[in-house]
Amino acid sequence: MQCSEKNCGKSYHLACLGLGKEKLEATTGESGSKWLCPECTSIIPKGGNLNTPVRGPKQVNKEPVTPSYVNIKRGGGGGPTTVDSIVVENEILKELRALRYDFNCRLDRQAKEYDLLQKRFVVTENELQKVQKILEVVQEKVNKIDLLEANIKILEKKKEELESICNMEKSQQSAVQQPEKSVLTFANVAKKQTQKKAADNKSVAMKPTEPIVHKQCIVIDSQNDLTDITIQKENKMETK
Repeated sequence: MQCSEKNCGKSYHLACLGLGKEKLEATTGESGSKWLCPECTSIIPKGGNLNTPVRGPKQVNKEPVTPSYVNIKRGGGGGPTTVDSIVVENEILKELRALRYDFNCRLDRQAKEYDLLQKRFVVTENELQKVQKILEVVQEKVNKIDLLEANIKILEKKKEELESICNMEKSQQSAVQQPEKSVLTFANVAKKQTQKKAADNKSVAMKPTEPIVHKQCIVIDSQNDLTDITIQKENKMETK
């Protein structure tokens, strides 16, 4: 139900008002549009007012009963604070101040640790950059070493080829020099023979008018080659 007073206009629950069915039907009619709440009716001087609702068998208080610790008024507390409440408030303030101090200390500590961590991060980043540069230099050196190893392998192959060529040339030269040695040996034999004949001619007691020329031809067969060697020797015989 809503109060019909213009300055009031409050709404009430029917069960809280303690209205029965008959009274409810009576208030919902034409008279219900002029219904006043209990607060407004209490202001009106008592008289023969038929619109005043009659209490039912159960008596309902005009104002709801509220606990003592609930403040129903707008604003501060209803009465002066006691000594106990002041002590409690002081304790609460102390706890709040201690909590705020602890919170600030922890916050400052966290800020310092954060700054230290940031500095360490900067140092670590610089060190990583240095390490990266060193790795780049090392990579360049490794590439150069790989190139040098490849060149060394190429040079080793060339060396082996040159050694094989030299060995072939030596073998060919040795094959060519073998018949020359045989020729020299036969020449020495022929020389010895001529020396013997010259000694025999010296023993002859006669004076030759012309120098005696001894010619000798020696045929040497070495490696299926025919070689003619002519040895000429002039011996002047002196008369005895």
